[in-house]
Amino acid sequence: MSHESAGQCKKDEHPNNTGKESTPAVHVEDLHRMESRLLKLLDDFNSDNMLSFGPNCPYEKLNAIRDKQEELMRLHFEQDKKVHNAIDSSSRRGHKPFQPLISDEGWKTTKANVDNLLSKLELLSIDIDNLHQANRPDLSNPRGS
Repeated sequence: MSHESAGQCKKDEHPNNTGKESTPAVHVEDLHRMESRLLKLLDDFNSDNMLSFGPNCPYEKLNAIRDKQEELMRLHFEQDKKVHNAIDSSSRRGHKPFQPLISDEGWKTTKANVDNLLSKLELLSIDIDNLHQANRPDLSNPRGS
């Protein structure tokens, strides 16, 4: 069925239709076809046969990457909260707000936190890149196998 003919529907031939309403006709065959496709999709989903991007990219790999992204996000916000708490604590004690951050200990802690975030980000980036590389076609093999 072409896109042009798909948009052209006949009026429903229901006995209560007065002709004033333009209700598209629903064909039983179309409903059965849609139902069978949806049931197949559900079966594929439940049996883990669905592929996200390609044969080398199952949901488990995507979920692992999403978990790492969430872990990185939580770590980032936890560290941000610690910085704000240090600033607030220092301000309440009458010190300069950023004094804890620019002290030697504050600098070492901040550097360690940033290094930790960057190393986790780098590992996440490598995992994402590996996922993409696993799904790229092998251009050296013309048959793709």
